[in-house]
Amino acid sequence: MQPKTLFVIGNGFDIAHGLPTRYKDFRDYLVQKYAVNEDEFYDIPVLHDGFDGPEYDEEEVAGFVCQVIDDCNGEDWSNLEVYLNPDELFRQLISGDEINPDDDYDYSNDIRNEAEIVAPAFSYLKVFFVEWLREVLSAIDYSNLGKLEFKEVLSSGDAFLNFNYTKTLEMAYGLQNVCHIHGIIDDPENALFGHNDESRFDEDIGGKERPTGIAEFDEMLGEFTKDTDIAYFQHKDFFDSLSSVTDIYSFGITMVGVDRSYAAKIAEKAPGATWHLNKRAMKKKELISFLESLGFKVVPEERW
Repeated sequence: MQPKTLFVIGNGFDIAHGLPTRYKDFRDYLVQKYAVNEDEFYDIPVLHDGFDGPEYDEEEVAGFVCQVIDDCNGEDWSNLEVYLNPDELFRQLISGDEINPDDDYDYSNDIRNEAEIVAPAFSYLKVFFVEWLREVLSAIDYSNLGKLEFKEVLSSGDAFLNFNYTKTLEMAYGLQNVCHIHGIIDDPENALFGHNDESRFDEDIGGKERPTGIAEFDEMLGEFTKDTDIAYFQHKDFFDSLSSVTDIYSFGITMVGVDRSYAAKIAEKAPGATWHLNKRAMKKKELISFLESLGFKVVPEERW
């Protein structure tokens, strides 16, 4: 039986269930596990001589990563993901004060040298993220987690596009038609995390041309690229099943930013469907305009 209702589930859903899935929780995990001194400034880590060769001090790397997280305002994963896009990382490597776009100076070597230093350390963000999924989120106890307000509206006949790595829908509500579009805690190494800006350095940033062909920087960007096209094609059967959908409910996700391409895919499969937004989401004019531009009818949802 083809679903008539689609639920789009983001991290706000898990937060509403009291789960430690904010990136602040990820940061706190790093502070505790690696004994990060929150009163200390951690510069870009350097390699030290180790028993098996050069290695990083884990506290220094974790402290550096925590500072990166602190630079991202807010507590939504989208803030951190935006921070990881090429423009922002470029600005972290070399500030506008260091480059005069009118100069003839070739600063590509400066960027390359900086990238050689920062890229290996910054890439530990993904290593730590996988550890957190495996050690913390995989240990979540889902018993007695279901909420009445969700039990009254979630049905086994519905479809669920889930942007979370957790199994709250399956374990707390017994639901099955769940598409984990960015991966699942059962397979943490393959979880998608980051931005979806796949452009290379052929644009200008504030009058400064981004350098090309810096392998170290390109490799670092690759660590934090969500290939939304591949994610879509891996779950194409799920999206194809949405042709009968007439109503869409979203909770805990805005669909604006790194994940907006999926809203466009839903619009292709279920044109003219009605998208129900809760009171908080109805205050986001950009979100409403975006959904309406895709052909959805946007209406308020009062149940949560």
